[in-house]
Parts: sequence; C-alpha cells; structure tokens
Amino acid sequence: PSPLFPSTMERFTESVASMVEGIGSNEKIHLGYVAAIYAVSIIIVSHVNTRRSLGSPSPLPPLSWNYVRACHYSLMIPLIVGSLLLDQFWPSNVYLVAFKAMANSYAIGSLDYIFSQTRKASALACAGGSLLWLSSSFMVQMYLLRNVFGGDASMVRQTSYTPWAFALEWLRTGHYLSLAGIFTDLVFSPMHRLTHHPLIYKRLHKGHHATTTQLSGLELWRGHALDDIIMAATIIVGFSATMVICTRLGLGYAFNPLSNTAWYIYQVYLPYSHASDSRLAALIAPMPEALNFAAYHHVHHQDPSKNYGLTLPSDLLWDTLLGARTIVMPSEFAKRKGG
Repeated sequence: PSPLFPSTMERFTESVASMVEGIGSNEKIHLGYVAAIYAVSIIIVSHVNTRRSLGSPSPLPPLSWNYVRACHYSLMIPLIVGSLLLDQFWPSNVYLVAFKAMANSYAIGSLDYIFSQTRKASALACAGGSLLWLSSSFMVQMYLLRNVFGGDASMVRQTSYTPWAFALEWLRTGHYLSLAGIFTDLVFSPMHRLTHHPLIYKRLHKGHHATTTQLSGLELWRGHALDDIIMAATIIVGFSATMVICTRLGLGYAFNPLSNTAWYIYQVYLPYSHASDSRLAALIAPMPEALNFAAYHHVHHQDPSKNYGLTLPSDLLWDTLLGARTIVMPSEFAKRKGG
C-alpha cells in the first residue's frame, strides 16, 4: 500500500474498535454533552414548528440586527468555551471533538431557524442530516488525522485562556479556515454543478432547493441523504489538502494548523452558509462581498443557475475552465431584483 495510507482497512477497523472499547467515564461526559445539545435543539425547533403550524410564521416579532447578533454570540461563545473546557478537564480522543463540534453546529442552525421565516423544517430529519455529515465527513477527517497526519497530538488542545493564547488561536483559526475553505470550495463548485445536471438534480438535489428566499441554518442538512454525503465529502478534500500542505511539507512543525478551538469555530460557521441573514457570516471577522459565503450562496438559492461555489474565487476558476458565466455578485443581484 501507499505510505500515505498504510493498511487502510486494518487501520479503520482498529480505529472503530478502539473508539468503541475506549468509552470510559470521560467519553460518557462528552457524549452526554452531545446528547443534551441535540435534545434541547430538537425540542426548540419542534416548538417553533408547532407555532408555525398554527399560522405564526415566526415565534418572535421582527428584531433588530444588533439583537440577533447578540443572541448568536451569546450561544456561540458558551458552546465553544464549554467544549474547550470538556477537552481540558475530561480529555478524550479527536472523535469526540467531532461529535461536540457537530452538536454545536446543529444548535447554531436551530437558533438561526428561530429568527428565520423558513417554512416548517423537520427537527429530527435535520438532526439526522447533521449526523450523516458527521459520519460521512467529520469522522473520516478525524480518522485521517489519527492515522495519516500524526495522530491525536496533531490537533493542539487549548489549555490556556490568556489574551496571548486567544491571539494565537485566532491566528491558527484564520490560517486553517483560509486554506481549508479555499480547497473545499475548489472541489465544491464543480461537484455542485454536477448535482444540477437534470438527471441528478430531480433525484438528489431538488429537495435542498425547496426554499429559495427564506433560508435558515438548518437548510444545510435538509435534503436527500446521498446529496448530503456528496456535499460533505468536499470538506474531506479541503481538510486533507490543508493537512498535506502543513504537515507533509514541514509547515506543521513550525505552526500546527489545527486545534480544537479552530475546529469548533470552523464547524459553528457551517450553518451560516444558509443563514437567514448573510451578515452572520462576518460575526468573527469582517468579510468582503466576494468571500461572504452566506450572501454569495443566497443568490444561488434564488437563481439556481448562478454561483455554484461558496465564494467568488472558485467560481472564477471553474467558469474560466468550463467557458461558463455563472457569477452574479450579491449586490448586483439585489439591484436587479430591486430594478
């Protein structure tokens, strides 16, 4: 076998066995956290659906952007800090990091659903979709991390909460998000174009486009199971390319690109690709229009023939290679609708 993937099936079997056999008291605490986050989120989404089935499009009156932003910070920060504290005081393996990250992501998507005007989305179906993403993408990434890219130690665990430590994690997160985001989108754009082929679209991807203008964070996991697997697989490519560049080329020894903090921040950002308000994509740092994946992807849901990538650079590349013209900037699209 290739030295990059030695005895792949044997390693995979051993990893699954060790994960099952290694469920001790610490792991039970982490799994309890995951179960609690999912349970609360499902209850909240179900309650919202009950309200909407009675004719109320939203359980809340129109709220200011400052209030909505504060609510997202008020949930995002405790979720990330709580997950970090679990990792510090009840150490476990990287698989549990993936579990907690996905639970946090689903909670953020559920919060955004409350503020949205989206028509009824099944709480259990969306939770199942998120777990499908977990099993088909994030667990694969954690397997590669443990068996190809240096083991559990290659994911730095944050144990210090000083300003300097947070500054370092900010830098690490930006470094990882930039590289992983670029490589993921370079694969996502052509893959997404393929799912819009008429023979594939009506069988797999059409359900994801059931909502056009009124999106929410849960929209990410609202579609055909195979469609979820295909889209989630693009993240594996972005992760692998980033880790190859940073570890196989020696960069990782100077600055490890991945930490549990970076991972938690990366994953809570996932549902913002379909956020009810595109400004949510810039909660952590200012973001130019060309890289605001929420605003850019909103255009695609309103016009499925445009903006197949999540950002402008990937579509520029693939439009050039394919001789296509699919790009419409969000500001330009808004003017067209207004005019």
